[in-house]
Amino acid sequence: MNAGLQAVGLPRQGFLQDPSEALVVLAIVYFWTQFGFNIVIYLAALQDIPQEVLEAASIDGAGKWSTFWHVTVPTVRPVTIFLLVWGLIDGSSSSTSVYTTTKGGPLNSDADARVTTSGSWRSTSSRLTTARPSPTSSSSPA
Repeated sequence: MNAGLQAVGLPRQGFLQDPSEALVVLAIVYFWTQFGFNIVIYLAALQDIPQEVLEAASIDGAGKWSTFWHVTVPTVRPVTIFLLVWGLIDGSSSSTSVYTTTKGGPLNSDADARVTTSGSWRSTSSRLTTARPSPTSSSSPA
């Protein structure tokens, strides 16, 4: 990308190294990865609209705009809610893509988070492996 910018006389950019540009680049990457999925789901939802309802709206004198707002939008509303929830869940679990693209964030800004996360994981896993019930703690029927 920077080679293309330099070829046309523009300065190099620190897309993933510059904190002011990294968030925008990651948002574009996320949008690009989710766009195709959302389009396929919306196309399926649009094909699922009953033709009888569209014909009834046409017979009742509804124009294209009115049909869109009063038939199409309410019909695809559950799909829209699903995609919003899916996007929120997927967006909240996108830390792996952020880490792999930025190698720890612009200027290694998430080093503290990695140390904290791995440290708490180590302490939790050590507690899980050492917390075994003792043979004397089992109760026997009286």
